[in-house]
Amino acid sequence: MRKNLTLIENETVIERKQGDDKQSAEQHREALVKELSKAVGSWYVRKDGKYYDVDKLNVKLSLDDVQHACLHRISEDYGKEATDREVLKEVFRRTMTAKHFEREQMVPVWSGATVCQPGTGERYPRSNAALVDVLIGGQYGSEGKGNIVGHISPEYDLLVRVGGPNAGHQVYAEPKPEKYYHLPSGTLRAPNAKLLLGPGAVI
Repeated sequence: MRKNLTLIENETVIERKQGDDKQSAEQHREALVKELSKAVGSWYVRKDGKYYDVDKLNVKLSLDDVQHACLHRISEDYGKEATDREVLKEVFRRTMTAKHFEREQMVPVWSGATVCQPGTGERYPRSNAALVDVLIGGQYGSEGKGNIVGHISPEYDLLVRVGGPNAGHQVYAEPKPEKYYHLPSGTLRAPNAKLLLGPGAVI
């Protein structure tokens, strides 16, 4: 009986060790995917469905071209481990096709504008992610600006309201609508965003 218990205990230890090894391998793989995704996101930008090398902004590249170039560069810079098929598949999915909020792990959208490096003739892409988005109503109010801002507000780090007296924005929400008079619309949906009331805003 004791012999059988010892065998069971040994099997349990082996299974636990295998489980720990598997978890450790998954964590290592995820760390590698994040590192590679961040690298790929720094090598390219995209605009209107085409990709551009940040060092050759005048040359349009297809998705297939970019992935082939990445294969060679990853192999040279990171070694054989980084060329694992499943790792690369996840890197390409995360940086080029998936929609998520981890900006460092995706190829950024490019506005088409460039900035100069002081003291050199080199130019660098300016990403849309670094710009300010402004929502303006072209009619006479009540076009739905508040609902639009409320919907996209979780994607932003800073919410700003400017202008004179505000009649109030009502943003659809469950169980009851959110109403904003002084604070930027979507404030409750972006708890980590900074709020800014600009010149002219009535308090």
